[in-house]
Amino acid sequence: MRTLLIAGLLALSLPALAHRLSDAELQLRREDERLVLELTAGLQDLAAVLPLDRDGDGRLRWSEFQAAAPALEDYLRAGLLLQVDGAPCPLSLDDLRLSPHHGETGAWLLLRSPCGWPQSAASLDYRLLFEYDPSHRGVLVLADEEAGMASFVASPGKSRWDWHGSRPGWIDTLSSYLRAGMHHIWGGFDHLLFLAILLLPAALDRHGRARALGGALGRMGLIVTSFTVAHSLTLIAGVLGWLQPPASWIESAIAASVLLAALNNLFSWREHSNALVFAFGLLHGFGFAGALAEQGLPSQAMIPALVGFNLGVELGQLAVLLVAMPLLLLAARSRYYRPAVLHGGSAAACLLASLWLIERSLPAA
Repeated sequence: MRTLLIAGLLALSLPALAHRLSDAELQLRREDERLVLELTAGLQDLAAVLPLDRDGDGRLRWSEFQAAAPALEDYLRAGLLLQVDGAPCPLSLDDLRLSPHHGETGAWLLLRSPCGWPQSAASLDYRLLFEYDPSHRGVLVLADEEAGMASFVASPGKSRWDWHGSRPGWIDTLSSYLRAGMHHIWGGFDHLLFLAILLLPAALDRHGRARALGGALGRMGLIVTSFTVAHSLTLIAGVLGWLQPPASWIESAIAASVLLAALNNLFSWREHSNALVFAFGLLHGFGFAGALAEQGLPSQAMIPALVGFNLGVELGQLAVLLVAMPLLLLAARSRYYRPAVLHGGSAAACLLASLWLIERSLPAA
């Protein structure tokens, strides 16, 4: 039984070692009274359904990505069926770039349409990548200064999004961004892995013995609270433009924070100080701010959008913790906890964070 608990804990505390969440982020907006669709997706996902790596060497180069533009456009046309006021609206690929996507290399694609802004209704049937991964999700955001904001998460069983021209109220905006925040944290394996690494030593006292239930929950509560307060502050500061460090620097620094936290577990295994947790939380908040900026913020409903996204991040984080923490507390009573979970899990996290750091520090090929 204890062995099963430890195995389950490892699976939960190191989510990045499991299947990477597959998703694509879409933003539908107007530009010169025409519809424009921005799409960001993982290169690994696109390479699974399209022959992007032409020489088969396992590395996708910029020249190969550019050469695949016609195939990409055909695939997007077939998988993004847009209608405006009841009439089909074709999409054409206008620009493509390499762009960060959940800390990895992704594809940023700009599609233009000849259709004007909907007068009464619009719909989008999203069918991308489901044949490759049934767990794939398409996160669509309609962002417009006049029309407000609406969001939709497309899945194999619910792929069609309909918009009827009504301006969403603040409750609708808050709800839409709350869902976007939850989806972001569930796909943000670097954030979840960092939090898991912080919690691993919190189940033990300074002598390496399992803490009493009250003491362990209290310590974990302080860690989560420090992390939450800190990243909420920099999320707000980043979104409002008070502090905006370069996104590439932040992504590398987040990977470094996971590496440093895991190294601390390996070479001292003592709990992390509240000050250190708070400092790292400030860093992760800038990562959340960058994700929210990519979603787009309606200027007339910025407060409910910001509050909703932050609440979504916290609720998504809480859902993971409610599953992981009981397993952690039970597993800490086993004599295998320190070598297998604390040290073994931290060593795996070191390896993964090192790979992230190298990947995020190097320029795109």
